[in-house]
Parts: sequence; C-alpha cells; structure tokens
Amino acid sequence: PTAMVNAAAAARRALPSLDRLLGSPAVADLLAAYGRSRVTGMLRQALDAERERLTDADAAPYEETRFLLACAAALEKSSTPSLKPV
Repeated sequence: PTAMVNAAAAARRALPSLDRLLGSPAVADLLAAYGRSRVTGMLRQALDAERERLTDADAAPYEETRFLLACAAALEKSSTPSLKPV
C-alpha cells in the first residue's frame, strides 16, 4: 500500500506548476484568445481535477498535450453562447 501511495504522490508531483503552464508557448494562444483571468481559472480547475484523477492507482500518467487540449476545449465551450436564435 505504501508503494501505491508513493507512486500516486510522485505522479501528482510530476504535474507542472500553474506558473510554468502560464509561461508556456502552448498557453500563449489561449491567453490571447480568452484572457489571463479565464485561462488561469481554467488551468487551476484542470490541475485540481488532474491531481484528483491521479489518486487512482490505475490512472494513466499525466500528458501535457492531452491536458492542454482538454483545457482549450473547455475554454471554447464555456465561451460559446448557449442561447440560440429561434
């Protein structure tokens, strides 16, 4: 059991910091499109969810490309108006 806890903790420690993500070239386009406040909030939520996901011993390892694509999709979805003309 200790090895699984240590493996899960190591997987969570491998996550990038919010500051590193905000400074990455991959996030620069998101910042330009959605603004720093929205992107920061989304990254915080996504990192929290990723930490929670990594507590599962069977969880796939963190993949930054997948993570950032999911964040971009969530930002796009949240900015799409939900009201449709009738």
